[in-house]
Amino acid sequence: MAAQLRSAPFVVLSLALSLVSMPASRVTAQQIPGSPIVTPDGQTLTALRNATGRVATFTIQSQGDVNETFGLQCSYQGTVGSCSVPSSISVGARQFVDVNVTFTVGGVGTGRVELSATGGGGEDSGWYTVNVQTVVSSGITTGTFHTCGLGGTGEAYCWGYNASGQLGIGTTGGSQLAPVAVTGGFSFSMLTAGDHHTCGLTALGL
Repeated sequence: MAAQLRSAPFVVLSLALSLVSMPASRVTAQQIPGSPIVTPDGQTLTALRNATGRVATFTIQSQGDVNETFGLQCSYQGTVGSCSVPSSISVGARQFVDVNVTFTVGGVGTGRVELSATGGGGEDSGWYTVNVQTVVSSGITTGTFHTCGLGGTGEAYCWGYNASGQLGIGTTGGSQLAPVAVTGGFSFSMLTAGDHHTCGLTALGL
């Protein structure tokens, strides 16, 4: 019996150490009442090249049964060239409020537009992946290893092999798998592609 009594303090100490070593639960920003929740995360939008006034719609809600005003900020990457959003928005308890981010796009490829909301002791953000496309609607002409065509307002696009600069994109060499805008900003009425060159007639007859 005496031996058992002497070993008891060691058992209590071991239990105390195990309790101290247990990790505390982590509280995230979205668990703070009144903090924002922004959706979606990573959905995809499509936009035409050089589009202006394209809109990405986000939804904001307030965590818990709390009224809150959130500060808003947008950001962009890649082919998205600019964005704008109201500076703040008020969200009532248990409300889902839509926020429109207006943005512009540049070249062909992939971009991103993101909305961040701050307030109530927390911050959250959502984003869209933006796929910028060209529409080659007419005037398609094919050379030996490259192709060109016209968009809806006469803008020219070319893709394929570019060893001699035949794509007209301001560089020589390499190749392009997707249509790339011809430099110069001209509006064309027709294009003709050859072996290592491309010619075009502008809408002004030049």
